[in-house]
Amino acid sequence: MAYIGKAPQTGAYQILDDISGSFTGSTPGPFNLTVNGSAVSPGNEASVIISLSGVVQAPITSYSLTGSTISFTSNPSSSDTFFGMVLGDTFD
Repeated sequence: MAYIGKAPQTGAYQILDDISGSFTGSTPGPFNLTVNGSAVSPGNEASVIISLSGVVQAPITSYSLTGSTISFTSNPSSSDTFFGMVLGDTFD
């Protein structure tokens, strides 16, 4: 099917591996971001959704990304759970 202009993109959404086993309550990071054991480098903070103990974290305000690592602005507790998703392709 032909498109006028830019063709629609599909997202390559990926669920990040659980990093909560590395949370000690004494360090904000950096923690390695992986998908199925392989390092992943999201484009920027807005291209991921991060949740600690069910609370979605605000990009840049609550965490920062450097390559394939994440650092939080406050120390995640050892009892915190983690869920993260890389949003994949984004539109301009």
